[in-house]
Amino acid sequence: PEGFRETVYLVYETDVSGLAGQNDSLTVTNRVEIGPYEDTAAVEITGKGYGLTKTAVTEGIPEESAEYPGYGMIDWVSEISVPNDNVNLENLTYTDQLYRLTYNGVALDGIHLLNLALLAESLKIQTADGTALSPDTDYTVHYRDGSPIGNNADWWAYIDGFQIRFTEQALEKVRGKTIEIRYQTAVYLTYLVENGVYTVENAGRIPGYEVPAKLTWSRSTEFEKQVS
Repeated sequence: PEGFRETVYLVYETDVSGLAGQNDSLTVTNRVEIGPYEDTAAVEITGKGYGLTKTAVTEGIPEESAEYPGYGMIDWVSEISVPNDNVNLENLTYTDQLYRLTYNGVALDGIHLLNLALLAESLKIQTADGTALSPDTDYTVHYRDGSPIGNNADWWAYIDGFQIRFTEQALEKVRGKTIEIRYQTAVYLTYLVENGVYTVENAGRIPGYEVPAKLTWSRSTEFEKQVS
């Protein structure tokens, strides 16, 4: 009838996967023509790339562990951002390095510690939405230089870090998500009794990114947490 109008909605999808690379932004424009009429619509797409953050979760002077008397535990978390498409497993290889504890700026040996036993006990890897990743199936653990940990390894010997390598099986779990790597290191509390400023530091790395994290406290002032 004359003057009658009705709105018709056409809903459809277009595939834009792979168009935006690591941290790229682009604009996709669609154009429609109906008789003498035409219109365009533009949508901006941002590609999710690789990324890394690292923080000390522990807040306060490390308390003595009931399981390991004389030692205090420090909790750390590293987060790896994974792209939606074209994921290169090599770019997810995570390397963690421990540094010596410093007292008033002077580095001290044998106080900030990690061994394979503590790493195996405390290491938990999952996505930010709670999907657990399984050792040996979704990832493998190596020494910091990438060499394998053999069956005859000394689990109580101190190590200066570790490396995580993700497998093909992990891709469907981590694609487009954030991987959380949680673990603990220990500090030998016996020597941390003098007034002054104490700092422990770790650094996390994936190819193209290196992120240090520090935990600082003082015996004479209130605790201070710093993340670099």
